[in-house]
Amino acid sequence: KMKIFGIGTDIVHIPRVEKLLKRFGQRFIDKVFHLDEQQSCRARFASQNEKAIACFYAKRFAAKEAYVKALGTGFGGQISLSDICVCNNESGQPYIKGSNGMKVHLSMSDDYPYATAMVVLEEVS
Repeated sequence: KMKIFGIGTDIVHIPRVEKLLKRFGQRFIDKVFHLDEQQSCRARFASQNEKAIACFYAKRFAAKEAYVKALGTGFGGQISLSDICVCNNESGQPYIKGSNGMKVHLSMSDDYPYATAMVVLEEVS
């Protein structure tokens, strides 16, 4: 029997992420995204496809926001954006690495100009 701990959802306006990438570049990426996310982005988008890169990061930003909403903590003292690492398994399914003993159900999507994510946290017994 599944016991839900929390649910979170978020939507991101991708052009906002494009502006942040243009204005702050690597400084923004380092502050918000885990090194594994950065490496995954570089591996997928070797060519500088700015729109695809912005979509990639916008979905992950939405996933991080949805995750802390599901936790009920928000960002702050205990957890920062770059602490949360959104990865994909071999079949492409997204997951959050290091999820504090809970099962994380994560779905992400984008349809320019929006990216969205939903997280359901399941208590593991």
